[in-house]
Amino acid sequence: MDELRKEDIDWILENSIIEMKTGLVAIRDLRDRIFKLAYSTLRNDPENAYLILCNSHIRLKRITGEWEKAIDILKTYLANRMFLVVYENSRIIWNSKGIQPEKLEQLAVMYCKETRTTLETLKKTDFNAEVLKTLLNVWIVNEENPSGWISEDCLPFTVDDELPDQRLLTITKLGEMAGCTYRTVDKALEFIGTAVERSGNKGFGLKYFPRYAWEQMVVLSSKSRSTMKFTDRSGRPRSPDSLLKRLGRLKRSDIAIGGVTGASRIFPELDITGSPRLDLTIHCPDGEADMGFIKHLDPALRPWHRNDPPPSLVVHFLRRKPSFFRINKEGILWADPIECLLDLQEAKLDRQALQFRQAVLPKGVN
Repeated sequence: MDELRKEDIDWILENSIIEMKTGLVAIRDLRDRIFKLAYSTLRNDPENAYLILCNSHIRLKRITGEWEKAIDILKTYLANRMFLVVYENSRIIWNSKGIQPEKLEQLAVMYCKETRTTLETLKKTDFNAEVLKTLLNVWIVNEENPSGWISEDCLPFTVDDELPDQRLLTITKLGEMAGCTYRTVDKALEFIGTAVERSGNKGFGLKYFPRYAWEQMVVLSSKSRSTMKFTDRSGRPRSPDSLLKRLGRLKRSDIAIGGVTGASRIFPELDITGSPRLDLTIHCPDGEADMGFIKHLDPALRPWHRNDPPPSLVVHFLRRKPSFFRINKEGILWADPIECLLDLQEAKLDRQALQFRQAVLPKGVN
């Protein structure tokens, strides 16, 4: 192996190259990573090449099936040097045959070192908020289609399981989606109050907008969503469009666009010119978020503190099991309308938040 082209490679370990991907959601992204590794192997001629997947949202059976199909397709001299290691919650749950034990130990050390510096461990989940947001999304999708939400430009399917096609959900189903117990869901329904429709064995839904519960959630949203803000203290912050272009090149399948940008995509008539900041939503149902992407968006970004310039990037964390992210024709991920609405309210864009809420919620129940 001659001089490695480091721009194509995450890590170099002795004579091997390593690619690492956290939070994979879509099969196409898995295929992209596999063939990117094959291309890097062909281009750099390493001794071995490793793909490390961490906390993927794709079933292990699908991951290993795609890997084996790809290995069958690739030339022997590539396939014999490519290996896959799958982590879940800092534990190896699968690895390709043929990896030497000492190499596996080296990979484990490197993985721990990398994730220790970029993983953000989140606070305890606010299940009242997660159940409420889940019910609101299901309500929106199953009522008459709100203006601008399901359109040709924002395709009507999600990157994980489809949103339920029934308006009422059982407590068991709500618990599976929110990631909590039966009793916790029951308490969340009490928190939401009289807006909850209860229909015997059929389950629970919303009959109107739960204004009081929503306002309570907004007041506590910085804690319940574990929001992190970043600013550029150099005085020359990158524009939201510039940050978005860099985000697109990272191909993170656990990050979606929200805020003004996401809301305007859902409802183009939103009365605002430009976006004062970029809001992103990270899907992290296991309570950990890989924040390593921040330095790739802009090395000058630093955590925001009081008296700093206004934040140019705000990151929110989504804790329920399904993300409800939407994907458009270009493969860009977009946060659901409820996350976008929360972003607008957190940014103190109250007039735009009201306009957006009236546009996306079912008619006559605002």
